[in-house]
Amino acid sequence: MVRLLAALLLLGLWSSPVLPQQGKHAVGVAPDGSISGHAVSDSEETVEDEATAADAACVKVAGWENVLRYYGCVARSYPFSTTERAIATFAGLLTLSTLLLWLFTMRAANAARAAARHIPAVDRAYIFIQPSEKAGFIGPGSQTVAFVEVQNFGPTPGFLETLYGEFSRNEPKGKKPRYDPSRGVKFDVDTAIGKFDSPTPLHQRFEAPGVDPIYFFGYIEYRDIFKRRHTSRFCALLDPITGSCNLAGDRAYNGWD
Repeated sequence: MVRLLAALLLLGLWSSPVLPQQGKHAVGVAPDGSISGHAVSDSEETVEDEATAADAACVKVAGWENVLRYYGCVARSYPFSTTERAIATFAGLLTLSTLLLWLFTMRAANAARAAARHIPAVDRAYIFIQPSEKAGFIGPGSQTVAFVEVQNFGPTPGFLETLYGEFSRNEPKGKKPRYDPSRGVKFDVDTAIGKFDSPTPLHQRFEAPGVDPIYFFGYIEYRDIFKRRHTSRFCALLDPITGSCNLAGDRAYNGWD
């Protein structure tokens, strides 16, 4: 863009009266009355003479087409009709090119920042948790035993940090989930969950007395490859006798981030 503007400027200066043209000479008279035959360039003329010469090149003729042509000619010759105007034109073009360069640079920087914010959302892990097929298993002494399984729907692995599970005879309600922090299970080592076609069962065992239908809820905390932590929650109604598992609880107990 800057090179194009510079080329246009040089072309306008070359065709304007600002630059001296070859073959233009004048005979001057010295102060002592002698005749001087040295060449006189256009740059030695006055500003008024330069502007007058530029305006004289444009002829105004009757007819709207000729009027438009005349004003177009004036508009083309005016910026370079004098040295001062040519300098001002060059400064204006330089300012305009700098402004355009700044605008394009800011646009590219904003696009880069938007892409950088978008990449973690696309390439991160998305791990979800639910009661596994073993949910509703009746253990020794007529106990309800439950397990959970996780599945990653993201393109990169996630690393499990905390697992929480709890039984309740009442259905969990409320806009904000409530848990007992002392029941959370921390993973001793990083347990990576990649992208698999089938859910991955976890070995943690959750038990509750009795075999009546009971609510089972909790969450899994994990870390993605960008070191960001996320939580995936679940809540279900288990029936140990029939082995059924149905979604339950308010939306807050089944949310994720």
